[in-house]
Amino acid sequence: MKLDIYEKTIQQFELDLLEMQALSIKNGLATRCWVREGEELQCFQHYGELLISRHLPEGITANIYTTNTRIEFTGYGTIVNFGRIEFLMGERRMIFSINLGKGRMRLLSQ
Repeated sequence: MKLDIYEKTIQQFELDLLEMQALSIKNGLATRCWVREGEELQCFQHYGELLISRHLPEGITANIYTTNTRIEFTGYGTIVNFGRIEFLMGERRMIFSINLGKGRMRLLSQ
């Protein structure tokens, strides 16, 4: 059951990022997402307008020391910040990779 919640959380994270990327293209404005204190995803558009606020389920955290807990898209949808975000659930970990310039976001490993 917990594994199902974990996988759905990662899927929702990816959908939220894709939604913000599409929104940046549609409106021609930069969008930014970050994982606040490893427990909450917050996404903003130009001038700090909060669009998404999603708490990670209990028992799941994002490692705030991985290379990217802040994701930014330009008004053209290009990824500005890139790297990896590591999600933890007990002994299990998943790494979400964000590639600069290629506009790709993918689950790297489990």
